[in-house]
Amino acid sequence: MDDVHEAVFLEELASNAEHSLRVQVGHKVHVVGVLSTFPLFQRFGILSLDGERLIVDFDLVNFDFSFLECHLYHALGELRLISEVSNFPMDVVTSASCMYLKVRFVRSAGGLDVKLYKRSVLERRKFLEERKIAQRKS
Repeated sequence: MDDVHEAVFLEELASNAEHSLRVQVGHKVHVVGVLSTFPLFQRFGILSLDGERLIVDFDLVNFDFSFLECHLYHALGELRLISEVSNFPMDVVTSASCMYLKVRFVRSAGGLDVKLYKRSVLERRKFLEERKIAQRKS
């Protein structure tokens, strides 16, 4: 995959999701979710949205502990395997997914219309797919 972060939905990262083949370990992605768990002085937290959850690692992010639980965030990073982390805190492992997001950048997404965001991501994917098909034909 190139150096572009692909927008994915948390439900696409679930191990049983039909779209789970579109994103794999090592892919650069961006996700939107509510910070539902973030123990103070720990690098791991959980983003959740629409009943799906994703473990996130904030170790590379320079932050000042101003992250708020129950607030919407937009995070960019790489998907990694939980099994690669020797000291992974098992108390945050709550989803069926074997992946977590190694966050490189995070920002508040408070006020974002999530339904409109999801619709725009789907429209963008459709446009890019149509463009790819048209380029193959020419």
